[in-house]
Amino acid sequence: MKGRPAHSIRDLGSLLFPVWKDPAGSVDGKTFTLHQIEHEILRPLGDPRIHAAIVCASTSCPSLLREPWRPELLEAQFERALRAWLADPNKGVAIDRAARSVHLSSIFRWFEEDFDSAGGPLRFVARYLPEADASWIDANAGSVEVGYLEYDWSLNRYR
Repeated sequence: MKGRPAHSIRDLGSLLFPVWKDPAGSVDGKTFTLHQIEHEILRPLGDPRIHAAIVCASTSCPSLLREPWRPELLEAQFERALRAWLADPNKGVAIDRAARSVHLSSIFRWFEEDFDSAGGPLRFVARYLPEADASWIDANAGSVEVGYLEYDWSLNRYR
């Protein structure tokens, strides 16, 4: 892929050596890959909101905050990032009341176990949606069809 523009984050690696396994940076002399940061450091912390913060630069990923993540602002930043991501029906949550269906980001399927402590993906997202949508999901959670949005791996564009 060297010398050609990347159209997807997945173009930056290969089948045997995906970009997630390349060294991404060093902290205190230890080198980490994106895989290690996500799966060995951040996800084990047990906060499913992390999925709104760790993004892979693809169109369907949550949008990256335009500010650094800061310990003293972390709660507010998680809330803002989650609400913005889930409010986008192309990559967060799409509700079709007439069809009695809710389509979630594929991230909720891939990492479903991360949302178990929050009552599952559907209950988790309901907490971050506008009141009318949250109430509808809560009232219909047992009878709606849950599906997943098609994931667009193309590189996101600056907006």
